[in-house]
Amino acid sequence: MRETLSLSDSYFPYREKKMGKLSRVEYMRIVNGLFKFALEYVYEGHVIKMGEIGNLGINTKKINPRIVKFGNGSEGVRGIPPDWVATKKLWTEKAEAMGLTFKQYLEVTTKEDRVKDMVYCFNEHSNGLVYGFQWWKDHTELKNKDIYTLRLARANKRKLSTIAKGGDKEYAPSKKNL
Repeated sequence: MRETLSLSDSYFPYREKKMGKLSRVEYMRIVNGLFKFALEYVYEGHVIKMGEIGNLGINTKKINPRIVKFGNGSEGVRGIPPDWVATKKLWTEKAEAMGLTFKQYLEVTTKEDRVKDMVYCFNEHSNGLVYGFQWWKDHTELKNKDIYTLRLARANKRKLSTIAKGGDKEYAPSKKNL
């Protein structure tokens, strides 16, 4: 079973080793401030070198949509993110046309039918590029590095999306180990 640790869990080793006399609230205020500062640096397009555990930056990938066949014979699209706002709006309009509520529509339609009615993001504002945070661990001495993951809060992902959609900032493709 995997144990998930968060930033607030880092206070316990700090307290046990008696490294200082900060309360948990003070400690978290300092650590959160440091991470906000670091992420602002990443939003500017820089890569943060995190010592022996790798680099953190923004990765840029070109979307590659493809049509795939499922086991039941139906087809779907892979490799491109759904536009959930537009998809839900389309499904709501279909439900109203059928005289159903949105919840009833989800109950009476099959998943395959709904997949056919999905609306996808082609990211035309960025010429088909998708941006995301990346933790590069390629040349690190970290043992069992493949089992560690970094998952940033949704607010950080939304801020990156807002910056990318604004078009003010362009990020270089895949800066691995600078």
